[in-house]
Amino acid sequence: MFGFLRRLAAGSRIMKVRHMIGLETRTSKGRPPVDSTKRDAQDVELFAQHVKPLGGRLPRDIVSPEVWAQGYGRIIEWADALIASARRHCPGLPHIHFDFVFNESINAQAFKKEGRYFVALYTGTRYMLELVFFKMLSDARLFPFVPSAAEEGSRPAPFSYSVRAEEMYRAGIRPVRPKSQDRWAYATQLLHRAFLFLIGHEIAHITLGHVDLLADRHAGALPEVGWNLPTEEDVLERQAMEADADRRSVISAMASAKLAHEAPIPDRPRWVDSRRSVTDLIFDWSFAMNCVFRIFGDVDVLEPELGRVSHLPGPMRRFMASVDAATYVGEVWKPAEAKATVWKALRHGILYTELAFMTLMNQERSGKGVIHAFSRSGREYATRVGAYSHNTLARKLEPFAFEATIS
Repeated sequence: MFGFLRRLAAGSRIMKVRHMIGLETRTSKGRPPVDSTKRDAQDVELFAQHVKPLGGRLPRDIVSPEVWAQGYGRIIEWADALIASARRHCPGLPHIHFDFVFNESINAQAFKKEGRYFVALYTGTRYMLELVFFKMLSDARLFPFVPSAAEEGSRPAPFSYSVRAEEMYRAGIRPVRPKSQDRWAYATQLLHRAFLFLIGHEIAHITLGHVDLLADRHAGALPEVGWNLPTEEDVLERQAMEADADRRSVISAMASAKLAHEAPIPDRPRWVDSRRSVTDLIFDWSFAMNCVFRIFGDVDVLEPELGRVSHLPGPMRRFMASVDAATYVGEVWKPAEAKATVWKALRHGILYTELAFMTLMNQERSGKGVIHAFSRSGREYATRVGAYSHNTLARKLEPFAFEATIS
């Protein structure tokens, strides 16, 4: 069933996570921390038990040592660095085990089992993100500001996009790296930012107390898709959790962008190392974040359905994450650039995401959900979710959170 996963290309070059910032920390409320930060046998066994119905833990023996070292192994190092940063920020936070689920779907989840915390990333997610970023930077029509576009050669044939990785693979669609070294480096940097946003979101489900709140109700897992809830308040609560986790990941990303902007450029920089301006850093993050949601398809936002779906539609989350980023930059980072300039860079990332997908698939229209998310009704619903998070959900989370909800 998952034969295509046995032959995936090597993964991205990983950059170290250096910073994670928040407003307030809390202790573990008496929960005993796991002493070891290593992948001990008990973590692996508990993870494997939980994900067995989902496809099982990714078998290491089906991936060559080279592909593992350049791909999955580096993503684990990357996730572990982010987890270590979270633990420094939240001193009472126990170890979190990160691992892969052998599943074609685009999904991830945070969960708790026997007092331990886990983040699971589906292998289909890695395939799809690599596919779209590599194809985009292999297309000379896209990202003309990245050098050496002519090296990519003739225009690639359009392809029919599916949110199921196995269907894409069976159609002969592979994540092949761009030919230009500069465009390859930029593609891997975008991939890095996208995965940091997604992994940071899952970690936030733990640090903000979402996983423990649900565990207290005997439902200790938070998948990114496939969640059905019975009442309107249950739906609003779940939507608020997703928005909170997004916001936490946004703040971490913007804090890291600030550090990158302030860091000295290497003596012999590559082109990608020179992208340190405020607008470049914000655009790159915005584009990567928007692609994380866009790989789920051009999802519409229908107002009557917003109160019935347990997950906020991707376009709504793109809008809310962009607002959170603009708020952090304006109120915490405070660069010399005007707020309008910052918002223009964020908006450019949103719109260029749609242009890139339209170009790859030879479509004339895209972004219907984004238009609705930015409408008056979309903004009003986002305000409602934020108010519920601040006024109701934060109080529910107090006994379980390792850090305060950021609102």
